[in-house]
Amino acid sequence: LKDRSNIPFSSCLLSELLPQRFSIEWSALPTGAARRSGFASDDPTISWPNDCDALASLVADPAVGRIILEAASGEAEALRAWYSAEGFVGDRARRGALVDIGHRGSLQKALRRVLETPELPAYYFVTYDKIEENVPDAATATAGWLADRLPRNASSYRRHFALYETVFLNEAGSFVKIVEEGGSLRPEFLDAEGDETRRAFSRHCHAGVMDFCKDVIAAFGDAVLEFQLRPDDAALAFAAMLDHPYPLDAKVWTGVVFEDHYSGRGLRHIVPAMGTPEQRGLWKQGAAQLSDQTALAKAGSEPRRNAGLLNRLLRRGRTAGTAKTL
Repeated sequence: LKDRSNIPFSSCLLSELLPQRFSIEWSALPTGAARRSGFASDDPTISWPNDCDALASLVADPAVGRIILEAASGEAEALRAWYSAEGFVGDRARRGALVDIGHRGSLQKALRRVLETPELPAYYFVTYDKIEENVPDAATATAGWLADRLPRNASSYRRHFALYETVFLNEAGSFVKIVEEGGSLRPEFLDAEGDETRRAFSRHCHAGVMDFCKDVIAAFGDAVLEFQLRPDDAALAFAAMLDHPYPLDAKVWTGVVFEDHYSGRGLRHIVPAMGTPEQRGLWKQGAAQLSDQTALAKAGSEPRRNAGLLNRLLRRGRTAGTAKTL
């Protein structure tokens, strides 16, 4: 419980964070528990890291901890049963691995405990510094594809991580827990109002990826199996778009939300819908494009990517060890 208290969260009401992070409602707290733990009121606005100690004190209160653990034990048993039904137990679990976008191994740490597989490794898209705090053997039990151990505020990725995460998401909402229904187990996903645009975005985005792959295979056949592309070059065009978007790029992301309930923020717009200046967007470069009326007038035209950048990307494709411009 103390570990969960130290994971970063956004400024929010205590009553907003408790159900998302600890699976209990604020109304279930014993009377006066928040004040006894050091908060100024029963339902204060809290922020990380300023209120970590008070939050840790609250969940360490025997009465509060008992409520949390009772809820968590049921969810953990259902999760273990679901993994068992999927065959991911025993030796198979020990031979398996977690695949996730990243970043500091908190999910890996939790699954190791739930599945009783302390050696469970993980393959990540990106890992952040201090991952060893959650995974002590991270040097041998974790691997980041695009980058490993990124320091705080040191890269374009960390500025735009919400957009990278969004393009990986499928059409389902965030996983909440495993529930039993009619004698069978099923995953329950968050059905967040306002997430419809993001789901449509994911559907079209992934369909575009598949179309691109089919085009490349049609053009090069089995030779694509020999292409060797460095991770940073594979992400080069996307990273360049995030730092220097065209108006049309920003328009594509308009109205798409990033779900961040675990951190207490709920849904946040990546680029606010036009005509809603009160909304703050996560992607400042994209929002700036749509705030420029001259650029907005050109938003219907096709963007022209820097040819030199794309040629650098495509030249990285290699067949049979020999460089080949695609």
